[in-house]
Amino acid sequence: MGFVSVNEDKQILINLMYTTNSIKFGKFKLSSGRESNVYIDMRNALSYVKLRTLIIESMVHKVKNLDYDVVVGIATGGLPWATLLAYKEEKPLSYVRESKKEHGTEHLIEGNVTNMKCLIIDDVATTGKSLFNGISLVKTHGGTVSYALVIVDRNEGAKETLMNIGVKLESILTLNDILNYGIQNGLVR
Repeated sequence: MGFVSVNEDKQILINLMYTTNSIKFGKFKLSSGRESNVYIDMRNALSYVKLRTLIIESMVHKVKNLDYDVVVGIATGGLPWATLLAYKEEKPLSYVRESKKEHGTEHLIEGNVTNMKCLIIDDVATTGKSLFNGISLVKTHGGTVSYALVIVDRNEGAKETLMNIGVKLESILTLNDILNYGIQNGLVR
């Protein structure tokens, strides 16, 4: 799937997210602790080859002009996307664990980030807390971070949180993109 146009690709991507039930409505508690009536299920999206491929192609397009040495995934939601992007971009992969292993090396970061320019990847950003924590860990392990990329930015403060520490948050979509498309196409009532 090559890029036809940014708007057309976004519409195809969002439509696939709705048709694969990767956009859910109900009552959900987000990782930020906030409650929402919309849940973006990017783990579900991994099960659909066409959707997964379009997301990865969108990510590749988004990072083509960014300067980075290693892709760093935020476990667990960002790790599969970081893995796929690192493979496509032929870059090393590292990841930030949710908690320290109690066995083996007991690392919080797996892989090398020391003296590396790191591109941080997560699936969805809300407040930016997970990204902020991951970036802080990378920095304490000798890496530098200028960019983070998510598939969906919920526009609930993540961009500002990261901007305050000198990191630019990029996203493929925003929650507004998803909801506006859904409303325009009768998918949201």
